[in-house]
Amino acid sequence: MNVRKLMMSVVVALMSSVAVAQNTSKEINDIKRNESYIYAEATDADAEKAFEMARDLLISFMGEYAQQQHELSDEERELIAKNADRLQRMQMPRGQQTRVFVYIAKTDVLSTTAPAPQPKAEPKPAVKAEPKPAPKPEVKTVLAEPKPRTQPQPQTVAGSWQEQVIQDLLNCETLAQGKAMLNRLKAEYRVKRTGYMSACTNPAACYLLVGDAQGNLRTVLSPGDGERTNLRTKAADTLDNYDANTAIWFQLAK
Repeated sequence: MNVRKLMMSVVVALMSSVAVAQNTSKEINDIKRNESYIYAEATDADAEKAFEMARDLLISFMGEYAQQQHELSDEERELIAKNADRLQRMQMPRGQQTRVFVYIAKTDVLSTTAPAPQPKAEPKPAVKAEPKPAPKPEVKTVLAEPKPRTQPQPQTVAGSWQEQVIQDLLNCETLAQGKAMLNRLKAEYRVKRTGYMSACTNPAACYLLVGDAQGNLRTVLSPGDGERTNLRTKAADTLDNYDANTAIWFQLAK
């Protein structure tokens, strides 16, 4: 009799968890279809790590959305990151891992950027004039130089803040930490694009964050066609020496 009651309890618990998961999935789909929200999601064995990755992605999407409304000042970009505290969080199991879904109303994003319209006029010459003048010559010299096999000189870094970005990435211990940092830098418009190698259309023009199968970050490789420069050791190196499946590519802003 006790065994039967126990089995019934297990069945009821399983049915309840399935129902909760289905409801959560339906709510997530409803939010995705609602144009009033900005959302992001991530999956990881560690629920908090999945939340951090999803939050970083959301901040990036918030910045892109706000930038479409008007030119942003540095203060407004900082406000957007702080305003991510208003996000709503949902999670559900996905196999042995946890799926975390975060979202925020577009009106909450605008509430941080609208109060400061004055910087609108000044950032335009500063933000758009500085980035565009010098970049193109540098990118071309960098992509052309990796070709010499004896003394490859793939791109190092164009300026002081770019050098600091590379150094900060090299200080990360894991690829997950590096990926989270890249997402934050994208929200700050210091990184133009980033993603995993499976989605990279022009590897030769990208920096590579590389590690091992255990998720440890080994180094950052410069852009280059085949042979690159290891930015930790300054020696010639290639992606073949690392786990390409875990490599993360990115392009720095100019």
